[in-house]
Amino acid sequence: MKKGIMFICALLLLSGIKGDSEKTWSQESRVIVGWGYQIYPYIPDGTFIKCISAGSGHSVVLTKDGKVYAWGLNELGQCNVPKEIQGKVTSISAGGFHTLVLTEDGKVYAWGKNINGECNVPKDIQGKTTSISAGGDHSLALTKDGKVYAWGRNVDGECNVPQEVQGNAISVSAGWLHNLALTKDGKVYAWGSGKSGECMVPEDIQGKVMKIVAGVATSYALTKDGKVYSWGNNDMGQRNIPQSLQGNIAGVAGGAFTTFILTKDGKVYAGGDNEYGQLSSMPRSIQGNVIDVSSSGYHVLALTKDGKVYAWGLNNFGQCGVPFDLQGKVMAIAAGWDYNIGLSKNGGLYAWGNNDFGQCKLPSSIQGEVTGIIAGGYHGFILTRDGKAYSWGNNDFGQCNIPQEIQGRIVSISGGGVHSIALTKDGKIYAWGRNEIGQCNVPKEIQGNVAAISAGADYNIALTKEGKVYGWGNNTWGQYNIPQEIQGNIAVISAGGYHSLLLTKDGKVYAFGYNEFGQCNVPKEIQGNVVAISGGGYHSLALTKDGKVYAWGRKDFGMCNVPEEIQGKVKAIFAGSRESMVIVEISDKKN
Repeated sequence: MKKGIMFICALLLLSGIKGDSEKTWSQESRVIVGWGYQIYPYIPDGTFIKCISAGSGHSVVLTKDGKVYAWGLNELGQCNVPKEIQGKVTSISAGGFHTLVLTEDGKVYAWGKNINGECNVPKDIQGKTTSISAGGDHSLALTKDGKVYAWGRNVDGECNVPQEVQGNAISVSAGWLHNLALTKDGKVYAWGSGKSGECMVPEDIQGKVMKIVAGVATSYALTKDGKVYSWGNNDMGQRNIPQSLQGNIAGVAGGAFTTFILTKDGKVYAGGDNEYGQLSSMPRSIQGNVIDVSSSGYHVLALTKDGKVYAWGLNNFGQCGVPFDLQGKVMAIAAGWDYNIGLSKNGGLYAWGNNDFGQCKLPSSIQGEVTGIIAGGYHGFILTRDGKAYSWGNNDFGQCNIPQEIQGRIVSISGGGVHSIALTKDGKIYAWGRNEIGQCNVPKEIQGNVAAISAGADYNIALTKEGKVYGWGNNTWGQYNIPQEIQGNIAVISAGGYHSLLLTKDGKVYAFGYNEFGQCNVPKEIQGNVVAISGGGYHSLALTKDGKVYAWGRKDFGMCNVPEEIQGKVKAIFAGSRESMVIVEISDKKN
């Protein structure tokens, strides 16, 4: 890993906001929208962003009309923006796992993680607040009378505001375990954890400071003469700011062991840790056009003059959004266990999300036109027009070891938890990977007669040419106990984690198997009107003829909370382990 500040240029951008390299398609454009454990909001084309804030694993933006959008990790609801505040917000702040916003009437709203009370906004500040800042597990607010309020985690004294700042503060900034406050006379006060020296404010800057930023374990102060001073952690050289930049600095942001400097001419310089491309993946096109930069964890947000947002760095929770070159040009997507694969109209392949097993490291040796993308548990597949398949990711049980004898003859592949199945041109199924409960023991009687396949966590279902469904592997919850009366009338199959969805020729949905979360309780109102189905880990999705999505089953991560604004526009659905994703059609606009 390289240390020090350097000028870096590279590639990548964010979710639903149009960038300067986006092409215009002659027909409709299609974008990815997702909800649940990971969030990818529907942001209308042309939306002008005026404010950005990067949290630990999520990102938040504020539009010029007072609306808030959030994306990335949503495990604790940190991306679930309350509807009642939309159109009224003036300020935003993304913390470790929670979010704060300030509305035009001086009220503070908070959501997300609340284990330490970081979302318990004090009643006596409501209507009087002028500024907010979200820390790791605590929150800060500044009121009209210059007083600072702090709530949440206080193990390291994060909420012990020094008395000398009260009534005299003009700005606050919350770090991971410490805070900074700036007073009217240009002095900086620090409190909380000081284990890395982040609370040891240099004496020579006192009285000269105009802006403060508290990073993870590093503190920053911008003086009136355009210079930045820093103190605290310097393990990765993040505090080694080049002298050539001093005097020309307009802003600063501190990520986890990384520093981002914004100069007066709209350029961004970065130094420190580059483990996730925080330095090397900075987009070349934004230089000279940036007005703000934000970083808290291992990803970065940049806002340009034209109201567009760019993101780069770690994207294990989708905090950088859908890869820019994919959004608006989506051909297909696949949702695995907390990771995703996308195929663009020009054949480009993308993967993002959890990468613990290399499931986002796509093969570089693919030959031929890609016709299919498949996401298994923690492994993935690419299928080409010539019937060949490529695999990557977790291979602990050989689930990526595609039999050589079927290469060139494959028409379909499906990835289970730790096993895989493939369908060849002659209607035969091949299975490989873990087989402790028979998930790789394909029934002989269906061989040569199969039309479609789908793999669940540890079982499989297959649809024959006559419209009948067969299953094998784990059947503890009756996930392939198919009623005889629908056999021969089935058109589409989808295996979830431990439940199965079937769509009949007359548009009706049937569900079987594990039902603890209601994932098999098909809504009555959709029957006879369904055109597509998708089974997730513990929830189910259905798409109706009029482009509407219905979701049922497990709700704890919000995977069944279908955004109202996409209804009637959906073209395809994909249920992941803890999230739901769709392809939405948007009207074509020429640049």
